[in-house]
Amino acid sequence: MAKSEQSISIRSTAPRKAATKAVSAPTPSIPLPPSTQSAPKALAEELCLTYSRLLSMVNNIAEGMVVIGSDDVIAFVNRTICMLTGYTELELIGKSAIETFINSDDLARIRTAAASNRGRVVDPCLMLGNKRDGTSMWLEVRASPYIDENDEVIGTLAAVTDVTQRVAAEDALRQAEMKYRSIFENAGEGIFQTTVDGHYISANPALARIYGYGSPSELIGNLTNVKQQLYVEPGRRDAFVRIMQEHDFVSGFEAQVFRADGSVIWISENARPVRDERGRLMYYEGTVSDITERKHFEETVQWQAFHDSLTGLPNRSLFQDRLQQALTVATQRGCMGAVLFLDVDNFKSINDTLGHAAGDILLQQVSVRLRSCLRPGDTLARMGGDEFTVLLPDIPSPEQAASVARRMLSTLTTAVRVEQHDLFPTASIGISLFPRDGDDAATVLKHADVAMYKVKEGGRGHFAVFSQEMNATAMERLVLGNDLRAAIESGELILYYQPQIDLQRGGVIGAEALVRWMHPEHGLISPAKFIPLAEETGLILPLGEWVLREACSQAARWHENGYPIKVSVNLSARQFRQVNFVETVAMALTQSKLTANWLDLELTESAIIENGNAAVDMLARLKELGVSLSVDDFGTGYSSLSYLRQFPVDVLKIDRSFIQQIERDPKDQAVVRAIIELAHALSLRVTGEGVETEGQRSLLRRLGCNVMQGFLVSPPVPAAKFATLLDELNGYRELAAA
Repeated sequence: MAKSEQSISIRSTAPRKAATKAVSAPTPSIPLPPSTQSAPKALAEELCLTYSRLLSMVNNIAEGMVVIGSDDVIAFVNRTICMLTGYTELELIGKSAIETFINSDDLARIRTAAASNRGRVVDPCLMLGNKRDGTSMWLEVRASPYIDENDEVIGTLAAVTDVTQRVAAEDALRQAEMKYRSIFENAGEGIFQTTVDGHYISANPALARIYGYGSPSELIGNLTNVKQQLYVEPGRRDAFVRIMQEHDFVSGFEAQVFRADGSVIWISENARPVRDERGRLMYYEGTVSDITERKHFEETVQWQAFHDSLTGLPNRSLFQDRLQQALTVATQRGCMGAVLFLDVDNFKSINDTLGHAAGDILLQQVSVRLRSCLRPGDTLARMGGDEFTVLLPDIPSPEQAASVARRMLSTLTTAVRVEQHDLFPTASIGISLFPRDGDDAATVLKHADVAMYKVKEGGRGHFAVFSQEMNATAMERLVLGNDLRAAIESGELILYYQPQIDLQRGGVIGAEALVRWMHPEHGLISPAKFIPLAEETGLILPLGEWVLREACSQAARWHENGYPIKVSVNLSARQFRQVNFVETVAMALTQSKLTANWLDLELTESAIIENGNAAVDMLARLKELGVSLSVDDFGTGYSSLSYLRQFPVDVLKIDRSFIQQIERDPKDQAVVRAIIELAHALSLRVTGEGVETEGQRSLLRRLGCNVMQGFLVSPPVPAAKFATLLDELNGYRELAAA
């Protein structure tokens, strides 16, 4: 037989069926070699049996076996190949490999692999094959040369394994790894793994950035002991480990840590232990967030909640907390403490005159000076506005509190430079001692406040220590304030009227309305007692509005009865600052049907000047309404005459303090003469207040004063008596002409 016929000529010995009919699992066969044909019968049978066993073995192995001839035609396949591809033996053997389940590029790779692997362990080759139904599958092929008995390569032997599921799993694993690697590399949070003793196993770029390192490898190489190198607080790593041991996780663990450059930041950690299959702890893994900005914000909010934004001092809330703590300590130890309540005198005038910005500067400088008078353990707080409090814990005697008060008053005597103005602030200070004057913070503060108001009443600029007598007075004021509120609503207030006389021509030309309070228990209460109380409590607004309405109504009734006189109403500074004050005046005139020119509104110098440009607008609107305007207590205010050119006033009322000594004191007489001459030069009328003697009347008349009022003519009387008084005073014309 020719050599070509002896080379692999592997054909099936079973009867062939139609090639078009697929058989799911054929049994390929190997024909006997030609030499068996001439062998003895026993030997031939033995050889056939061996080949049969070999064929059975080849057909039953898990790998597919295929022999591809040098012409790329399939010469042999085992049963596994048929099962993998869906082809029958007849559909594969004798067919081109690339027309069945092997791609041309892969066939070339298989041949190359077979040629390079001759005589060695075959490396697998991965390729994409095709099943009979057109679907694809991944095949792992180990190729080797197929050699005949002459050691010549006559084809390729390939062992084929279906690895589609494995490739899919590996691909899924690879995709998952890529995804989680991307998350690890690009996460905004730091991600770490550390050994139990604090060595970094892995770290992502975010953690390196947080800790100030250029890369994870730099972090791992330099940060080799977390406990000693990372945490600012030495015991923080131990706390981290302890929580991990107790709860098997750490959540929101906050700590200050050092960055690579030595700076300090705040971090928050979440971590858990990782254990092996036996439950043994291998390492910790977790995340890190930089919360420095949040902590700074929290600290800012916390600071703002307990400190004054203008001065940086503790505020009311923090002061009360510290005071309560000091009270507790003082009670337990039997020691003494003190609270000083300080109010800057006349601050409102400074604030309104120079503006709020200037007032803020003054308060800041005052706070600096006050703080310089205290011990390190003392507390200075701003309670609001121009009020400050001082806590002096553990003092040996009340004298130490008094000494601090003196130092504070002294340090304020030096001029404070504010916007090119030298200001000389003074203060009123009230002192209460604890626990003598109270066993809770509110009571101690209240008593210091009571003492401070006692100083205000006594002239300001000094200090006073609280006493129970002061408390009784304060309680009386509180009760009186409550009664005053009820008095406005219940009709206990009444108006008295003091006549105003024309000094040059005689006769009553007007009446000043003065409020009185007829208390059901205490009788008639002087305005000097309840008007300041009304100012402090804000009741001056409803009280002033009632006075305005009642005075206009009374003047209208006099006009109806044949007494055409003007009524004067005093205004407080708070009334004058009301945005709708002009509307209030207009309403009072409308309701009473009084013509506007019969109403005179009296304001003090300070009330006008304190309101600055707003006063100019308010006065102009009142003049448009038709009322006349008087400056009360002229000469006792700011002594600034420039406003007389700016403000549309009609009358200057000389304060009674100048009138009382006008007969005996040349200086007072000179002041009165100057005021009258100035007023007349500006076309203003002049009224002298508090005239009590004929000498004062005569002198005022000679100096050219236009109007007078005072006890010489009549004290203030109720409206019911004033009509009778008008008839009596008509005869005063002769007295004026004398």
